[in-house]
Amino acid sequence: MPNARQLADFATSLEKTFGTKIMPKEPLVRDTVSTRSLTLDWALRHGGLESGCIYEMIGPPDSGKTSLAIGILAEAQRMFPDRAVAYLDLEKTFRELWATRLGLDCSPAAARAGLWLHPYPATSEDASDLARTLAGSGMVSFIVIDSVGGMESAKVLGNKAGKDTMGKNAQVITRMGKELATLTRQENCTILMINQPRANYSGYGGDLSAGPKALQHATTAKIDIKRIGGEGNEPKKMKFGDSEEPVSFKTRAIIKRMKNGTPGRTAEFWFNIQDTDLYGPVGVFAADEYAVMGIRLGVIAREGKGSYYVIPGAPKVNGRAAVAELLRGRPDLMENVRKGVLEAQASEAAEATGTIDAEENQDA
Repeated sequence: MPNARQLADFATSLEKTFGTKIMPKEPLVRDTVSTRSLTLDWALRHGGLESGCIYEMIGPPDSGKTSLAIGILAEAQRMFPDRAVAYLDLEKTFRELWATRLGLDCSPAAARAGLWLHPYPATSEDASDLARTLAGSGMVSFIVIDSVGGMESAKVLGNKAGKDTMGKNAQVITRMGKELATLTRQENCTILMINQPRANYSGYGGDLSAGPKALQHATTAKIDIKRIGGEGNEPKKMKFGDSEEPVSFKTRAIIKRMKNGTPGRTAEFWFNIQDTDLYGPVGVFAADEYAVMGIRLGVIAREGKGSYYVIPGAPKVNGRAAVAELLRGRPDLMENVRKGVLEAQASEAAEATGTIDAEENQDA
């Protein structure tokens, strides 16, 4: 049997032979990038998307996938100002003005400095080569691939209609996923793959994710997102002149698959599509989320039998709406609530709650 010295020497020899990226002696220190939705960060169990991982976000058109992804990119820019972020635009639908309103610095100055990378790959092969180059460079903190469903192999695009090209695209994406799983961990880079459902022609089991089935093995978690409606969840509307327009819609995100925790949590939150004084700027309606989450998990305490609440670091206010209004003007208080919520997420109370709804408006 080997002794302790022999084991240590063996580990050192492996490190010399294969390198520290393949044989690290210390675990990877994983940073976490917030999704900007506190309920979704809670549902992901780690406060957001962990670095060194690949995530899949799937949903139908107009479900808010791209807007949410842009907000996450903006968070990565804020967290890692000395590293680039990249958006692989296979759909060719990215709009700089909208992204800027969501807080992303996609300016020409950022592009010239190498901090903002926005390639337009035409084929799956181009997208795969770009993603692998970016992830393996060590220069990029976060990559969005939009989208897996928009990827198509050059062999397919170059052939005439009717020629058998089955499986070519799946082969490219499968190979890309396997290589990216290694590169993201080695270089502490995070990848978010946007995807959409496609018809299941077998007729069983509902729609399927676009891309090969092997994608599930490379991804750490799958976020299933969609816009919801119905009674109590109708889009919020406001009058602009003589017309009434939607300004916010409700989103539901379910963690369908998860390798770094238990899947199944559901987050519901409002997403603003117009700037308004009532609901705030475009993006996740954060103040409402923080109020609901803080009250639900006891971070914001209810005082007495009425509807008075005490936010850590602030005087008591009357009613949940007043809590949200106070939070909107105090990012320091929101940070206190966020810390309390994330600390509580491992508690039994948090584990027992399957869904946190960011529109619980029930004061006693």
